[in-house]
Amino acid sequence: LLRIFLPYLIMVLSYSILSLYLPVRDGIEVFNVSTITYVLFVKSIGPYWFLHTMMVCGILYYISFRLYSEKLSVTARYSIFASLLIIVSLFTPILNIRSATYYFIGVGIRLYFKDFSCVYIKNFWPIVPFVLLLSNSYFHDWGAISIVVCVISFFSFVSKACSFLSNKSTGMLEYIGRNTLPIYIFHPIFTMLAKFTLPVFAFEPTGILHAFSVILVGIPGCICIAKFMDITRLSYVFFRNRILR
Repeated sequence: LLRIFLPYLIMVLSYSILSLYLPVRDGIEVFNVSTITYVLFVKSIGPYWFLHTMMVCGILYYISFRLYSEKLSVTARYSIFASLLIIVSLFTPILNIRSATYYFIGVGIRLYFKDFSCVYIKNFWPIVPFVLLLSNSYFHDWGAISIVVCVISFFSFVSKACSFLSNKSTGMLEYIGRNTLPIYIFHPIFTMLAKFTLPVFAFEPTGILHAFSVILVGIPGCICIAKFMDITRLSYVFFRNRILR
C-alpha cells in the first residue's frame, strides 16, 4: 500500500497544481490544506482515482483476509470483504461501489480461478459485441454489465490476435504490459499537453486520430521518464528500487 500511496501522493499533488493553470476537466480552483486533503483522501481528481480505489479496497481486503481467523473458509472471508465494501461505500464518500466492484471481481478470480486467462476464450468473434458496445455511448457506464462484457470480449479477440504475432512483437507488447504502472502514473503529462495540439487535428471531427497520436507519443514517453528515474535513482522517491520491470 505504501508503494501505491507514494506515487499517488506525488502525482495527485502535481496534477492538482497543474490543474490550476492547464485546461483539465476536474481540476481544483484553489490550493489549500482542506482542498488537498479532500482530493487525497476523499475524492481524488484526474486519473488517479484508480489508485485511490485500489488503496481503499486493499485495506478492506487486508482486514477481511488477514485479520480474521484463518479457520473461516475462503468464501466466508470473501463475503466479509463484500460486506465491508458495501458498508464503506454506503456510509462514507471515500469509495464508489461501481469502481470497487471490479476490484471485488478481480479478488474472486484470484481466489477461485487463480489464472485470469480462465475467464475468457481465445477467439476472434467477440470483436463484434466489443465494437457494438464501444460505438454506442449508452453502454459507457462503469456500473453496467456492458463494461464487463466489453473487457472480456477485448481479452478474447486480442489474445487470439497475439497468437499470430512474431516473438519480437509479442515481447514488445509484454514489456508494455509489465510496465503499465509507470504508463498509468505519467500519462497525464502527455494528455494535458496534448490539449494544446487539438487545433492541429481540427480537420478530423471524431478525435480518434488525435487520441491515437497521443498514445503513440505517450506510451514511449512514459517509459522514458521511468527509465530516467531508474538511472538517476529517483525511483526511490516512489519507494521502489526500479520502476520498470
